[in-house]
Amino acid sequence: MHPKRINKVKRKGRAKIQDEFTNLQVSRQRKCQLRRQKEGLCIICGQPRVSPHYCLNHLVMARERQRNRIRSRRRNTGSKSYQLEAEARKTLARQRVRNKGRLAGKK
Repeated sequence: MHPKRINKVKRKGRAKIQDEFTNLQVSRQRKCQLRRQKEGLCIICGQPRVSPHYCLNHLVMARERQRNRIRSRRRNTGSKSYQLEAEARKTLARQRVRNKGRLAGKK
């Protein structure tokens, strides 16, 4: 580039985020994960988290991935992920029942 034109080059794109993760020697993906974790969100999808790192969906996926990796046949049904998954299923079942009642009343 010509020396006189160096100062005239405009930066395109978004402004750089300035926070405590800016100068870390990690990848941009890891910085994004750390920012999400600090905000209380799932490090993968950005939904509210139920464990230290994951939302319910990704917590279940991580559990099953680990079970497959160590070739586990048993399930630890007392663990937090199973309890949260059961609560979520009950909540969804209740919502479905409520919605069916509302739809039936409209006919």
